[in-house]
Amino acid sequence: MNKKGFTLIEILVVLVLVSIIVVISIPSISDLLDSSKEKSKEEVVNMITTAAEIYASDYNIGLAEPMLMTTLCKNYLKCPIKDPITDNPITGYVYSKIDTANNDALVYELVNTASSPTYLKNTLLATVAGKDISINKYAGNGLYKWDNKYIFRGGITKTNSVGLATSDGYLTDTNSGTQPNNYLIAPWDTSNINCASSTNSCYRIVSINEDETITIVRDRSAFSSVFDNVHNTPASIYYSQPATNYGYSDLLENAPLPAYSPAEYRQFSFMYNRLFGDTGYEKTTIMTYSKMLEKIDICLNKYGTVIGLNRADYLTSSYVKDSCDVIGKTGGKSVFPLKDKYMRLLYPEEFLNASTESTCTARGQYQCRNQNYIYTDQSTRTLIATGTYSWVNHGLSVSGTIYNVAASSSLGVRPVVTLRKNVIITGGTGSQVNPYVIAN
Repeated sequence: MNKKGFTLIEILVVLVLVSIIVVISIPSISDLLDSSKEKSKEEVVNMITTAAEIYASDYNIGLAEPMLMTTLCKNYLKCPIKDPITDNPITGYVYSKIDTANNDALVYELVNTASSPTYLKNTLLATVAGKDISINKYAGNGLYKWDNKYIFRGGITKTNSVGLATSDGYLTDTNSGTQPNNYLIAPWDTSNINCASSTNSCYRIVSINEDETITIVRDRSAFSSVFDNVHNTPASIYYSQPATNYGYSDLLENAPLPAYSPAEYRQFSFMYNRLFGDTGYEKTTIMTYSKMLEKIDICLNKYGTVIGLNRADYLTSSYVKDSCDVIGKTGGKSVFPLKDKYMRLLYPEEFLNASTESTCTARGQYQCRNQNYIYTDQSTRTLIATGTYSWVNHGLSVSGTIYNVAASSSLGVRPVVTLRKNVIITGGTGSQVNPYVIAN
């Protein structure tokens, strides 16, 4: 029987066809493998971020506060966990942030790195470099330790000598010095993040507190204060202006003095609602980021004298407080506190303590602005009422002095908030052109 086999040409044709099929199929197989690895990594990341979400809930972890992989591996994950793409162990940390492009959703970000997260607190303390300040010692620019907290002191030095002696000399001041590197971009307030702009919405770091939380103040006013158009009888009598509505400043609410008409009573002023109410700054601007902040109790104290670190006799330890516990004040009287708020206004002491001028006091000292980083060429409202009057509190003038101002006056409002102690940053040096950036 005649058996006919494949010719050489037929075999070559088959080999060529097979080769073509193999060449065509290899990329498809490679793409399939890559896609599988990417999907596997996505599942791994989801597993890690879910564990971080549970951990954050269990331990009340805030925004921009890192959850280390080493911590999650103890009780929330079975480790080591490898990256399906690189086959390297996943290290680093997870932190939560707000996705403003997606209805302010809370999302979790995995940072796979061998390096430690950068804490704002540690970054600031590293600038101290062993420097300290005692009650009797004059300090220059920068962060200094005072008692059990660190405060920023100093600011732009002004060269205009006339500005030191006259109430309007500040108008011709020129900058001749440097400021502390304490600029910060807060993630809830980034309408203008050019910190060198005269309309910026950056914040300035005030202090690292005893509990290691960080107090910050908005560099420029967020808005102007507004009080109810209420006829304040005692104020109009005092000023002999019966037709003028002076409003009330006690606790930012319009509670009239005893023996006056109940018709003048308003539970809260427009100022209160603007700050804290349903349409207020705290409610609409800060509340989304509240897990990044520490709650505080606000208190309005009445006293006539305001003193900072530069008190002439240096007896400041019993005079400077940050809360309702204000002692050693002339006419000091603690008034009902606003509890569990996320923001407040400046205390006058904070302005005075930020100055390095040895003659900076509460009244008539235009030097206060020259070396005070809180100075902004704007009149702003402080938290403290003065004396026994319900319609007067302390304001910070454009000349850098603290003065009495009527509740009805429209002054700028610069919110003060307290960051948690473990907030991390993604960059920045704290300068105007390169501010610290909170991880968000």
